[in-house]
Amino acid sequence: MKSHTPFYHRFSRLTGALLAGIFAFNATGCELLEGGSEDPNELGGDPNIELTEVGQRTTASFNIPGNNPAFNNLDAEATVSENRNGIVTYDVEIGFDLEVVRAVDSMAGTSTLPDAGKRAILDLMLDRYGATLDTTDPNNMKILAQVKLKVTDAGIQDFITSEGNESQPFTIVKYDAEVGDEYTFNKDGNMIERRVVSRSTEDDYQVAFWLLKVIKVRETEENHPLIEEIVYVTNHKYGLVGIELKLKNGEEASAVLFPPTL
Repeated sequence: MKSHTPFYHRFSRLTGALLAGIFAFNATGCELLEGGSEDPNELGGDPNIELTEVGQRTTASFNIPGNNPAFNNLDAEATVSENRNGIVTYDVEIGFDLEVVRAVDSMAGTSTLPDAGKRAILDLMLDRYGATLDTTDPNNMKILAQVKLKVTDAGIQDFITSEGNESQPFTIVKYDAEVGDEYTFNKDGNMIERRVVSRSTEDDYQVAFWLLKVIKVRETEENHPLIEEIVYVTNHKYGLVGIELKLKNGEEASAVLFPPTL
């Protein structure tokens, strides 16, 4: 992990949480879905997908309640740098400035924490996602990371939770899933659960000018200090198209992801 900072101690947990959402950035496309393995953390399907070809780039738009103009300076993108038979590496970059840091710090309720507490949260998030933070220029700060997913026309898995261990995938979604399906991962004795909470039958989720059918998967983690839940919004053709975040202080935020082939 690298950090350049006089602003290091002021970086907030919510920006790290939004980073978690961007990490699951993008996947897959196929109209016909077939049943998968009975094991919830096994994933079959065709890995030859246009959206995960090398060079494909996804961007995001953030929705933060309160209309704080500072969040207009928050942007993110993920670009496919490698696709190894469905094991896809994304180069992720999130850009922001000091005004975003202050706004996120206030929203997340971390502004009153001592510097040591803020550093501990930041270290936890950067280590968890293998990310680096560059605050050399306070007007152009960046989070940089490489994220590895398995992506096929049957669903999406991440290797973030297993710290890159490809023998321990964690399913984000299977496109043949039913409401109530669960995917779980025990990380150092801490249980992380993903549960399918809705599956739309009509085009009801807006991405830019389009409405899409989506499957929503809610993630909860025992003993997480700040996050109540993360909801992954997925579409069988365009993959992950949204993230909804709820903090334990009641604050909420979301991001819409724009697939390159939409």
